[in-house]
Amino acid sequence: MKKLMREIWHNFVETGKPVPEGSSLPSWPPVEADTSPYMSLGRTVELYRSALTEDRTRFWENIYQKYSLEPISPPKSYSRAHTDL
Repeated sequence: MKKLMREIWHNFVETGKPVPEGSSLPSWPPVEADTSPYMSLGRTVELYRSALTEDRTRFWENIYQKYSLEPISPPKSYSRAHTDL
């Protein structure tokens, strides 16, 4: 497993692709707007193509809409109260 992880990271740093062409590993395409492929590294190496689920996206959008606030500008002048402490 360590050797495999090293190889994948090395390939990614060198070529920008975790699995270069001609490798014995499954081709690992980049993330796109509608899919997020990921690789399962275990006794076997398998590539899964996960669709970005609409319900998950909707959940986070609702959280954002419910709790986001407009930013408040800082005051134009700031005076610090003087104390003898």
